[in-house]
Amino acid sequence: MQKRSESLNELRDKIIGLGEDSIRKSYYPKLQYHIEELERFRALLDQSREMIILVDFNTRKIVDINYTVTLIYGKSKQEILNLHVKDFFPQKILDDIEIIQRNIQEELKNCCIVEVLLTTPKGEIPIEFSLQKIEFESDTYIVIIGLDISERKKAQDEIHQLNFYDPLTGLPNRKLITQNLTQAIENSEKEKEYGGVILIDLDDFKAINDTLGHSIGNELLNEVAYRLQSVLERGCTLSRIGGDEFLILIESISKNLFNTINVMEEYAFRVKSIINQPFLINESEHLFSSSIGIEIFLGKSYNCENILKHVEIAMYESKKSGKNTMRFFDPKMQEAIQDKLSLELDLKNALSKEQFCLYYQPQIDINNQIIGFEALIRWIHPTRGIVPPNVFIPLAEENGLIIPIGEWVIQTACKQLKKFELSEKTENLTISVNVSIKQFQERYFIKSLSTILSKYMVAQDKLLLELTESIFINEAATIIDKMQKIKDLGISFSMDDFGTGYSSLSSLKKLPLHELKIDQSFVRDITSDPNDAIIVKTIIGMANNLGLNVVAEGVETLEQYNFLKKYNCKYFQGYLFGKPAPIEEIEKIL
Repeated sequence: MQKRSESLNELRDKIIGLGEDSIRKSYYPKLQYHIEELERFRALLDQSREMIILVDFNTRKIVDINYTVTLIYGKSKQEILNLHVKDFFPQKILDDIEIIQRNIQEELKNCCIVEVLLTTPKGEIPIEFSLQKIEFESDTYIVIIGLDISERKKAQDEIHQLNFYDPLTGLPNRKLITQNLTQAIENSEKEKEYGGVILIDLDDFKAINDTLGHSIGNELLNEVAYRLQSVLERGCTLSRIGGDEFLILIESISKNLFNTINVMEEYAFRVKSIINQPFLINESEHLFSSSIGIEIFLGKSYNCENILKHVEIAMYESKKSGKNTMRFFDPKMQEAIQDKLSLELDLKNALSKEQFCLYYQPQIDINNQIIGFEALIRWIHPTRGIVPPNVFIPLAEENGLIIPIGEWVIQTACKQLKKFELSEKTENLTISVNVSIKQFQERYFIKSLSTILSKYMVAQDKLLLELTESIFINEAATIIDKMQKIKDLGISFSMDDFGTGYSSLSSLKKLPLHELKIDQSFVRDITSDPNDAIIVKTIIGMANNLGLNVVAEGVETLEQYNFLKKYNCKYFQGYLFGKPAPIEEIEKIL
């Protein structure tokens, strides 16, 4: 430890250099006493845990420091002395020095305190600096005292964590989410945008604690928290408000009520679906469900207490309805979601109850000869009647049922192709089957296709798989590679609804396609809309140049048919030639 300042050394040198013994004898004892007093004071300053820095008020240079400064900054005293403050301090302190400069008289009485994050060789350290202007004889200085407040900040953070966060999951607790909800209500009032809350209660969670123990219950709660966080998007906050209850706050959804309802419904289905996935407990899978309540708010006509009360009522209504379901607080909003839930439940049993069937729509060539069919799935519901694909297919996509349903469609189409092969009149007919993105991307899709083809021993070139352009939005190279492997099995590809998606000419030429299908939205107005006419003519010409068959969908009038023939379209599909019908009716036509 350096015990003497440079000024003390200089003073001692002056004393030693006194010329006359009488003067030395007269003044030396007094000066020696003051030097020793200064040395004791210096030692005390160097022992202090606080940084002490003396800055010349006029030159803004550092004129003295204590030992603690050198420890924290990792520099020697010689490296620090005479540095200008702008080369040494963070901007916050420099700003306060400027304030002292501008307000000399005021700052004589007041002390500036500023907290900064100081970068040191040991990392970033929170330091609380106090700045005070002092005058000593004819000189003016700024005394800067800095205290390491790491422990204080750590304690504050721990208190904040305990006060506002759940100790088990680390999620915001009821107190913090209540504050956030209050702010969300104010933002909703200001922006005139709807927000919403979703309350999730795990069904029969008490039984888990009672049978498997609280440690397993805690593991389950942590896994639920992790899964719920994975479905959230920007503007969402997840919290655990107690026990097995989780709350999701969704802000700034939409200015439109119906859009908001749809968004909340989508989030609730995501939550329901991800909790329904098996949990691995003690190396064995367990299935769980949840009861979900939903409330929507707009502005200050709602308060935090009422919103939480409403969503809790909705959650208990969900639990009363048999669990594993969801309820909006507003009964009117509930009707649509209830119908969807009922349909989803029926859809899960539709395959086992053999409620699906295939309808076939004929495709003809330029000579009015049937060359094949597109297979279209229909759900014959016992009480609803025929459920259109645009109603149940999106639902099947959401819950993963599209995989087994799609496999059933291909199997049924292959069975029919095998029957076609038994007659000379029908042995050359093809069947096109729509394949969803999820089905195509499924890991075992190629293996499943190969198994079906081997089982029914059909001529592979008679089966076409129809894909939409949207399948190529992501990972186009991977999709093309998979298509090529399927083509190697002998199966052909058709691009459905061409012209409505995202494919480009550069990617189109790389695809192992057999045909393009012009979307019916273009065909519908080709005789009245010049733009549609140009698009259709361009697609036909491009397909012919690429050596692809082109099928026009949605042909309903002779005018459309004649237009298409005029521009060299050779294959057609639409109500002009036949509506989708069960195989029994198709066989009569054949």
